[in-house]
Amino acid sequence: YINAAAETTLAPMRSGGVKTVEEFFENLILEHSVVSSPWGCLVVNTGIENAELDRPTLKEISDEYWKMLSDHFEMALNKSKDAGEIDGNLSVPHASQGLVTAVMGIHTKNRVTQTHNGGETLVKLILDLIGSWRI
Repeated sequence: YINAAAETTLAPMRSGGVKTVEEFFENLILEHSVVSSPWGCLVVNTGIENAELDRPTLKEISDEYWKMLSDHFEMALNKSKDAGEIDGNLSVPHASQGLVTAVMGIHTKNRVTQTHNGGETLVKLILDLIGSWRI
């Protein structure tokens, strides 16, 4: 699951800039998108369930995915920062970690509402935030 995500949904961020991050967030609430589901995300759901189970292997798997997602956000944001497309003062590591947390929230909201677009308001907020980073 994690490897498939890296090769499909995260791959554009390796060579793209901030636009690929925005597209990733848009897809989180797009019906029939690979990353949008009324059941949330397998990794988010695993992390939530593991809060009670406390299984080290499950934590390791979840942590690996979140680090990979953060790393991809960092690649894309750094590319745009280096190109002068976004604010040079932006703390890319902090921004990337915040975006990961937002992804968790969006998937959780989708699951709670049992819709593919339950997290739409958070996606819009994140897109506005990302827009404010642009020069």
